[in-house]
Amino acid sequence: MKLTMVLTLLAFGNTRAFLVSAPLSGRTAAAAAMGTSSVCRAEDWAGFARRRSAGLCMATNSELDQSAEYVKAELARVQEEYEANRKAKIKEQTRQAAARGDAAVTPLADLEFHSFLDKDGKVASIDTKGVKASVYAVYDESKTLRYIGVSRGIQQSLRLSLARRPKDTYYFKVQNITRPSRSLLEIIKESWIEENGSTPDGNADEASQAVWEHAINVVPLFTEEDLAVVAEWKEKGKEDRGLKKIAGRFENEILEILEERGVKESIRFDPKLKGRGLLDVKMPKPDSSVPK
Repeated sequence: MKLTMVLTLLAFGNTRAFLVSAPLSGRTAAAAAMGTSSVCRAEDWAGFARRRSAGLCMATNSELDQSAEYVKAELARVQEEYEANRKAKIKEQTRQAAARGDAAVTPLADLEFHSFLDKDGKVASIDTKGVKASVYAVYDESKTLRYIGVSRGIQQSLRLSLARRPKDTYYFKVQNITRPSRSLLEIIKESWIEENGSTPDGNADEASQAVWEHAINVVPLFTEEDLAVVAEWKEKGKEDRGLKKIAGRFENEILEILEERGVKESIRFDPKLKGRGLLDVKMPKPDSSVPK
């Protein structure tokens, strides 16, 4: 993808940098987007910014290249600084948790891999006696970490994860907590992410987390034919029936995947949610709130 550049002055502490963004392609188009036809040489970026903001000049190819490299370097520095601060914060929070007598963080490497399914094809049973909350890590078939979650009902959470992400839920690791606190659960989660070396794709942003933590919204997956079916039912004043009909097809696809994996667990999707274009297991939802 080609990115073009309209230079915008940004502040990085006491340092000034130029962020480049414009809905055009090519350096020439970027320069043209800056508004004037005269070209000037910038001896320093601050001086260039002043002349540019006054409409006195536009950037040359060389200046655009230099500004882009400068921004990249600054962003890399800021990211490195952020990561260093985050690691220091985790270290300090862990020390404070230990001083309070909270449960220690168990590294992922020291936790056992559990298969999502037992020998009978049911969701693996976890001993939760005395457990008030759990932090769990979900892995795919290749044992790649896909998601880290917090739950006050780990058994229900595992079952929901299996139904929502049947291709990504083969193994899990869990640390159960008898005396949970918000800080402790967050420390465990952040420590695992740091240990993994990167953020799991299921925790990358709010949209990615929603895929794991909320009902499956199949409406964005509708084909033109699906939309036509829903529109036809809507004209009859029964749009929910159209949505339920199409959602049923996606439900069958999920059930086929689970059957191929040998799942014997009874998975029933909520019919009321299907009428809204959503798929989720009909069961009491686990409490995923974080204690204060």
